[in-house]
Amino acid sequence: MSSHSQIVPAAGGAPSAPLLRRFYDAIVAHRRARAEQEIARYLQTHRDKLTDGLEREIERRLRNG
Repeated sequence: MSSHSQIVPAAGGAPSAPLLRRFYDAIVAHRRARAEQEIARYLQTHRDKLTDGLEREIERRLRNG
């Protein structure tokens, strides 16, 4: 049996679009939750004061993140 036959679904077609969409949505939700946790942690260490500089730092961390 070739490695290709182990990857292709039994029906021989590509995975359904709804399945791929759910997978993508789960990844996005996970990344969003991690970003929110990081922001909350960062705000706690900076006494919950959201200054312009702090907002820029959060944006920088999210872009590089």
